[in-house]
Parts: sequence; structure tokens; C-alpha cells
Amino acid sequence: MKYTNRFLISNQAELLLLLYLFIQPWGNTFLIPLAIMSGLGGWILIKWQDLNEVDRSVAKKVLFLASAIWIPIIISLPDAIAFKRTLSTASTYPLYVLSGLYLAVSFARNFNRELFLKVLLPVILIWGIASFVQMMFFDDGSGRIQGIFKEKLTLGIILGSLTPLIILLLGKTSRKTTYLLTFMLLTIFISGTRSAWLTGAIFFAIYYFLFLKDSSLRFKLSLLAFYCFALILIINISSIGQRISQTSQALSADQENINKASGGRLELWKDAISLGLKHPITGVGANNFRYGQIEVTADKDSLWTREIREGDFTIIGFAHTHHIILEAWSNTGLIGLIGIIIFYLAIFKQTFLSWHEKDLVALAALLGLLTAIFPLGSHNNLYGSWMTGWLWIWVGISLGLVHLQRGK
Repeated sequence: MKYTNRFLISNQAELLLLLYLFIQPWGNTFLIPLAIMSGLGGWILIKWQDLNEVDRSVAKKVLFLASAIWIPIIISLPDAIAFKRTLSTASTYPLYVLSGLYLAVSFARNFNRELFLKVLLPVILIWGIASFVQMMFFDDGSGRIQGIFKEKLTLGIILGSLTPLIILLLGKTSRKTTYLLTFMLLTIFISGTRSAWLTGAIFFAIYYFLFLKDSSLRFKLSLLAFYCFALILIINISSIGQRISQTSQALSADQENINKASGGRLELWKDAISLGLKHPITGVGANNFRYGQIEVTADKDSLWTREIREGDFTIIGFAHTHHIILEAWSNTGLIGLIGIIIFYLAIFKQTFLSWHEKDLVALAALLGLLTAIFPLGSHNNLYGSWMTGWLWIWVGISLGLVHLQRGK
């Protein structure tokens, strides 16, 4: 019993993070471990005077990054077109930040890499196998094969961030690691999440540069042959081929084809730019793009229309811009745009330092964070519940592991 208690206490941050990841496929259950981590993060702030220098340093960095996003949300309140919605976002946002603060301080002290990988790897394998089973026997023709994530469509996004973290945390080059990477990348591919295709390809290029460039030509050719065979097979036996065909229209010079290839995002991004120009200082209010798009869109019939109870809004546009930078620009204006740029620059600086120091553990987490905030990869609303939680979980992991490594 004493051993169990010691184990739970010494590994509580890892276990809460693993629980958060494990229950991702099932509705909003992820909010439960987030709430616990948020409460523990609040306790860290209460006990601020008892923190050591390293704890305070990492906590201050988390709070600095938080201010770059939260302050513009606060400033956007007076002119928000749906005040209650923005007020709700502004008042709950710090709770998500606290969960990241808790992970950052906890992992700056200690990170049980072995436990994390031993538990998470089987979960990843189950997710991937379920997706391939769906592809072979239960493909619904949507071009988005998500396995047990079918209701949430977040498999590609989640694996996109976890792939660099897991592969680099393994810490050694081996064929098994390369095969695991291949499995994860193919799972991302069949998920149909195009932003994850791009970030997966970028990480594979990084992995090649770090580990594979000096491997034998025979191994490189066999790996290339396998990828080609697997991709051709998947495209021909599943609905992913339709998604590839749609996406390939982006190579066309025709604007309409490019818009179709992007799933209507080109017109959406134009509306986001126009909306920001119409409300240049503080935007339409955080989390209000769906209400503001009607002001600038050329094709009002393309918007979703439904009755809602709050305020006078009956015509609602897209829930968000599918672009993190444009989300900040249209929702919180120039102030929000400056804030998100500061956020990115701080993360890029940290990533450059870790690369220069050849710190693979810190780099693993930072690449996961950069994948999570990849501008074109904003599958979810920057100010929405899921994306906000995902963002601050990764900030916590990244800054925690950066300080852990530098403290050794």
C-alpha cells in the first residue's frame, strides 16, 4: 500500500497526462483530468513563496506565454459582438493555463519517461490498429478514417503532436523506432487530416536528417519502397484516394479549384482577413468569428443558419477560421495578432536553443507543441475548449522538459 501511494504521488503528473490522452476519443471526458491539473496548478500559485528558483522560472515563462493570448482576449471584451461568449472565454481561459503550469513545474522537477512510453505506446498501437480495421472493413467513404476517434475527428491532430514526442523520447536510432514512426505516419495519413499530413512530412524530414541520413542505401531504398507501396495500396482500397484527389486540386492555378481543395478555407481566410480589417484593433471578440463572418462574406447562403438562444444572432458562420493567426487577427484584432506572434517567437527561440544544444528530449516536446500550433493546422477553434486545453498541455510538457534537461 505504501509503495502504491508513493508511486501515485511521485508520478501523478505523468498519470494525469496519460489519462488525459487515453480518454481523448470519448466526448468531453478530457475535461476531468484537465480540471484536476488546473486545481493543482492553482495550488502551485498559492504556494508561490515555497517554490525554488527553477520552479519559479518555468512558471513565469508559462504565465508570460499565457499573457500573450489572454490579455488580448480581455481587451476584446468591450467591443465584442457577442459579449457573453467572449466573457465566458476570458473567465475560463486561466483554468486551462493552470493545467499547463502544473505540468511545466512538475516535469521541470522530474519526468518518468519509461512509465510514459510504456503506457502510451500500447494505446497508440490500439488507436492505429482500430483505424486500419475501419479502413479495411468499415470505410464510410468520407476519406477520414479515424477509428475510435470517429465522432471527434481528432486522431490525426493528436498523433501529429505525439509522433515527434514519442519517437524522440525513445532516444535511440533503431529499425524498430523507424517502423514505429512508419506506423504512426500511415495512421495519420489514413486519418485524412491534411494539416497532419504536412506536419508529419516535416517531422519525417527532421527525423531523416537526425538519424537516417547515414544509414545504408539498401535500408533507405527498402523504406522508400515500403512507403510507396503502402501509400498506393491505401489510396486504391480506401476513400482516402478521394481526399487525395480533392487535395491535389490545390496545384491548379484556378482559384475555385484551390478553394475546393482546401475545403472552402481559401474563402474562409479571405473573410477572416476582411473581418479583422473591419475591426482592426480588438477584433469582434474572442470566440466570435461564427457571428462576425456574416458582416463580410460575399456568399451568405454558404453560412450555416440555425436559431440560438443567446442574443439576436440567427445566422452563424463557420465556427472558426481554421488558421490560428487569422483566428487571433479576426477575433482580437491587431492586439491579438501581436500577442500570437510573440507567442510563436518565444517557442521558436526555445526550439532553436534546444536544436543548437542537441537536446532531443526538449526538442521532442517542442516539436509536438509546434505541431499543435501549426498555423494551417487549426482544426479546432483557438479559443474553444478542446484546442485551448490541447495548447496548454503542450506548453506545460515543453517548458517542463526544457527546464528538466537544463537543470541536469
